[in-house]
Amino acid sequence: MSSKIPVFPYSPTIDIGKHANVDDQFSQPEIDELSNIINSLEYEEGKVSVENSVGEVNNDVRRSKVKWIYPTNETMWLFTKLMKTIQSVNSQLWNFELVMAREPIQYTEYEDNGEYGWHIDTGHGPSAQRKVSMSVLLTNPDEYEGGDLELWPGGEIKRVERKQYTMTIFPSCIMHRVTPVTKGVRKSLVFWVGGTPYR
Repeated sequence: MSSKIPVFPYSPTIDIGKHANVDDQFSQPEIDELSNIINSLEYEEGKVSVENSVGEVNNDVRRSKVKWIYPTNETMWLFTKLMKTIQSVNSQLWNFELVMAREPIQYTEYEDNGEYGWHIDTGHGPSAQRKVSMSVLLTNPDEYEGGDLELWPGGEIKRVERKQYTMTIFPSCIMHRVTPVTKGVRKSLVFWVGGTPYR
């Protein structure tokens, strides 16, 4: 499948308010394999980052179920695909120094007023090194209501276009949220890439 990563005009000034939506990166066999991987994993409650901890359940901030995809021989193709797309977008928009993806890929489900309030992805422990975040919508937008991914880089709130299998890529320091799901189930992948401190 040919790559359809968009090309953005170069600017010598980094604008962390920019984000990218990248479409058409998954083939049908890859979608089927991803479903098999997800179905083989166990659920746990979504947590929020807290100081000196791996996270805690806080239903006032986040209501979701998650599964974790770790790098194995069977899943490395997925890590490679997501990393390649992030590196391409980063080189065109921000040119951050990215050196690692220390964390597994997170599969998330929001249903029954599930949401994740305003937050940033940089936190404590391994998350302190996150620089670029990716969210991949897995659900057909016609199958759920609410559940919008919104970015708030300052000023106007940006609502991300809802399109199945689109990769949305943005700096991890940007405030963002998933609004409450009022009907159906919203499913997504989340992936983070880290590196040296922002500069």
